[in-house]
Amino acid sequence: MVRLQRNDNEAISRANQQMHGIRITVMLAPLSALRNGYYCPSGRDPTVRIDIPPPSQHSEQFSSAALPPASTASYDRTSVSVIKQDCLLAALNMKERGLRPVVLIVASVCDDLDDPTNQRRPTYPIAEFGGIYTPDITIFRDSEDSGYVFRQVPFTVDFVAVAAYRYVT
Repeated sequence: MVRLQRNDNEAISRANQQMHGIRITVMLAPLSALRNGYYCPSGRDPTVRIDIPPPSQHSEQFSSAALPPASTASYDRTSVSVIKQDCLLAALNMKERGLRPVVLIVASVCDDLDDPTNQRRPTYPIAEFGGIYTPDITIFRDSEDSGYVFRQVPFTVDFVAVAAYRYVT
């Protein structure tokens, strides 16, 4: 591990490059698993394979005009919690309590940041007050704190990608 001293920009740069390299390496294994359609969970017999199911539904672009009517259900109170936890683990905890969370992805209003050179994506640009809803994404890696190990038991969660609104007056 690189030991950092105050104002040691070179050491900080090396540490950042090292961390970037680790994240790239961690990213390659899931890409391979997705191509293969399965993965071998960490700490298990490598002949044990867990299938990665194809998405059950496609992503759906929405805008304020396409939203369904608001619920007429009445609630006594709204509870908001801020916790220091990986968002996917927080979503899993909510699912285990019988809730159906949706994980927010703060996206770019203009660019598909996953592949900014791909001009064939029909979902971009996102409408000014719109977003992209993607249900039932399979999560098969654990958090950064665990070293991104492959999960023994995968789970699914929904995502919504919306751009942060700029120029608020």
